[in-house]
Amino acid sequence: MRYQAPALVIFEALSLEEGLYYHHGTPFTGVAVYTEDDIVKNSQAFEQGKAVGEYQFPYIKVRQPCILDSLLDDESGRYTYQGDVFDGTVFVLEGDYIRKITFCVKGFYEYGTEQYFSDPECYSSLYYKIENMEYSYDWESPEIISKYTAIYDGPSKEMLQLYFNDKGEIRIIEFSGEYKSIFEQNSLLPQSALKIDCFSAIAHFIGKTPIELELSSCDKSTTIEILQAAQHWPIYQVFFKELAMSNLETLKEVPITAVTSVRAFRLNAVTLEQCLAYRDTHFPHIEILIDNIDD
Repeated sequence: MRYQAPALVIFEALSLEEGLYYHHGTPFTGVAVYTEDDIVKNSQAFEQGKAVGEYQFPYIKVRQPCILDSLLDDESGRYTYQGDVFDGTVFVLEGDYIRKITFCVKGFYEYGTEQYFSDPECYSSLYYKIENMEYSYDWESPEIISKYTAIYDGPSKEMLQLYFNDKGEIRIIEFSGEYKSIFEQNSLLPQSALKIDCFSAIAHFIGKTPIELELSSCDKSTTIEILQAAQHWPIYQVFFKELAMSNLETLKEVPITAVTSVRAFRLNAVTLEQCLAYRDTHFPHIEILIDNIDD
């Protein structure tokens, strides 16, 4: 996923040697930001030391003007530029690297439109909002994304989180509330770091890695739909925030053969003895694990 998480440096940090641009002795792959008097003019993409074209930030719409943070003045918590309240995009420079890109609106940093680069090799995290959707990503390396979060803040409250291992395979899937609005909104996006608009899109990142499936605040019909989609995935554990008898009944209705345990934070209107008795009757091979048995 290198094209999704490029290194981002100031152009002056590159050196030209025999027709190739180098950074710290290595042909540069990533994005170099051109500035004049600390005003950002454009961004150029490089591959193995060669310029390949102007870079357009794919996940946020960069607002003009674009400046380095060194040009901002902090006046009692409100940012100004040349004496005026600043509206635009701020590039935060640390050494050679752009560590953060964020927006200012009427002199205040705007939540939900930020990219962080604490790892100089790539984005370490990326946050942005599109209407009633919020997205966040975390990368372990330029090629490997470690976490994806999509939140729908509309009539229904929905969240989908995917956690990845160092091979890029999903290791945890978490649904909160429903999921259909997230899929629908994602299907309308022209581009995104991950376009998760259906269960098949999730399945694309599923390999042989055992997966924990977490279901929080999902009603019975939503739980059934998710379990049906996941029947042939390597789900070893299903986690419920609160375990009710209806959850066990759903697992009986839609069995996943790979599941070896059901875990919950607490019980809901059911005793552990009732859970174990139901388990012994319908799926004795599955372990029941309750984190807070006394709550």
